[in-house]
Amino acid sequence: MNSLKEGSIVKGRVIKIEDYGAFVEIMPGVEGLILVSEVTWGNQPINAKEYFKPIKRIYNHLIKIS
Repeated sequence: MNSLKEGSIVKGRVIKIEDYGAFVEIMPGVEGLILVSEVTWGNQPINAKEYFKPIKRIYNHLIKIS
């Protein structure tokens, strides 16, 4: 986890999808949450379960690490 830095772009795998966003495994034992509000452009609402697909690998921008 020491290699992860806020502001970096990392590749992860979607592991769980909720109405409010998707949980992404960044590395074994490290998960992140992508909120639908973070991927919505121009106030266009999206359906997380249609936008995110399980097991799909996606790139993520690390905004905050806690």
